[in-house]
Amino acid sequence: MIRLKKIVASSLVWLLLPILTLLASCSSEESVEPIKPLKPLHVATGNWEPYIGEGLPNNGPLAEKLAVILAERGYVPEFKFYSWPMVETHLRTGYPFIALPIIESAERKKKGFKFSAQEIGTFEYVLFYHKKRSEEAQTIKSLEDLKGIEGKVGYIRGYAKLPGLQDNDLYKEVFNTVDGFNQLRDAVDGSDELRDGDKIHYLLESKAVGINLLASSSLIDDKDDYAYLGQDKAQHNEPSDLIKRTELKIMYSPQLKSDFRLGIDKELRKQQASDFFKGLDDRIASSNEAVSEMGVLVSSVGKQIYGYSSDSVDESAYIIPLNSKVMILKWSPIYLKPMEGLNQPPEHILSEVKILNGPLKGKVVWVENQNITLEP
Repeated sequence: MIRLKKIVASSLVWLLLPILTLLASCSSEESVEPIKPLKPLHVATGNWEPYIGEGLPNNGPLAEKLAVILAERGYVPEFKFYSWPMVETHLRTGYPFIALPIIESAERKKKGFKFSAQEIGTFEYVLFYHKKRSEEAQTIKSLEDLKGIEGKVGYIRGYAKLPGLQDNDLYKEVFNTVDGFNQLRDAVDGSDELRDGDKIHYLLESKAVGINLLASSSLIDDKDDYAYLGQDKAQHNEPSDLIKRTELKIMYSPQLKSDFRLGIDKELRKQQASDFFKGLDDRIASSNEAVSEMGVLVSSVGKQIYGYSSDSVDESAYIIPLNSKVMILKWSPIYLKPMEGLNQPPEHILSEVKILNGPLKGKVVWVENQNITLEP
């Protein structure tokens, strides 16, 4: 009888073993906390290159900063691009309830908007002008001098006014930056039919944004037709009261709870000194430097392409295959100054390129400019 009980007990163990194993497995899996997916969060912003924009990688450096901050709080941003006045309109209703990059101003605080305790970036606020107005511009040594001009200071609809220059009568609203530069030109070439007192003499904009736009296809003007007040000092690294370094912040809807804002502020403080954030700031700072362009090396029939180790044809050279793809690192300085005559053009014009394919892939050399064809 005892032996029969042992057999029955042993059989029950073997029958129950798969069930016990399954239960143990389920218990083990339940003990591991599942990874929670990041929750989408809409963020209001506008196109403002090189800081943020739909055409920039990852929507731009400031968008990348916010993405890092929100990820640490369990969110992934979905950027909604509006005109700047519409950013405030949407934020006031609470959808979206977070926006960037915004200047903190007394006017916005009166409307109930809240701001991050720290900046998410900085920029230089400057006053652009057409060089045909240089004589007047040279007389302006401080913001106070602007109050004596006959014309107006243009500022983009939805922007904050220049700190230290809040006189509403001095400003005239323009639709966007392109419109502002066009009005600067029209005011000096006679195509503006407004009376002198209503013409725009200066345009308030970020230095980086303005310079980027002047070099783009958005304007028909030569980028050298314009300058900004205080530019001479800036080029010599001297301070100027006419150039205002201004903080850019995250702006919150009046309806947003304070604990959410405090969490964002905490993460922003932590990330501020990180190498990643510094790298993004460097990307903005270098955005106005010569951007590398892409090209292809071509030659007339039967002629070889040579790559020199320096900007002299007397140095050693490499033979480069036809149709090699290159990145132009440095154009010959000859392009930056007008020729005095065409009777004796320079024999050799060399530009620095990096070869991107073929046996010399990765090599940096100088090549004859007649061999470079820019990619469209």
